[in-house]
Amino acid sequence: MRQSATYQKIFADGRAEGRAEGERQALMLLGRKRFGEPDAATIAALEKVTSRERLEALLLRVTEVESWEELLAA
Repeated sequence: MRQSATYQKIFADGRAEGRAEGERQALMLLGRKRFGEPDAATIAALEKVTSRERLEALLLRVTEVESWEELLAA
């Protein structure tokens, strides 16, 4: 079963989702330290980001911006 294409696809998708969630958690942790607690709209906006590339870009920008709004504006 582990060798089936369907299993491999599900497994890969799950890993990608897990990585994205880890990056989102790191972003929230660093953002809270730098900008303070995000409001509900900011949390909702961050939860909508599913692209790992976008999450990585946001992580890199945390040290370059001054607020949650500025971070999400790009």
